[in-house]
Amino acid sequence: MEELSEQEIERLFNLCRLAYSPEEKQAALEGIAKIVRYIDQLAAVPTDEVAPCVFAVLLENLGREDQLNDPDFPPLSRDEFLKAAPAHTAGMVRVPPIMNP
Repeated sequence: MEELSEQEIERLFNLCRLAYSPEEKQAALEGIAKIVRYIDQLAAVPTDEVAPCVFAVLLENLGREDQLNDPDFPPLSRDEFLKAAPAHTAGMVRVPPIMNP
């Protein structure tokens, strides 16, 4: 992939309706040149035998059941937990509202 010329950068800035200084134009040239070099590196990686990725995340649930493993911190009963809470009602911890009605 060939690098962009100064005229192409000016055209790009004009299309984007960007005002720029000579320093900004030079910085853009250098930044875009880095991006183009990186794309060239990626293009050189052999991917012929790599299957296309349909999903970026696996669809199966990889979670596990919660397990209490720390003997220094035994689990609290609901009553012990509510005693430590600043405020509670009907067995639930009360928290300050985040929105005004």
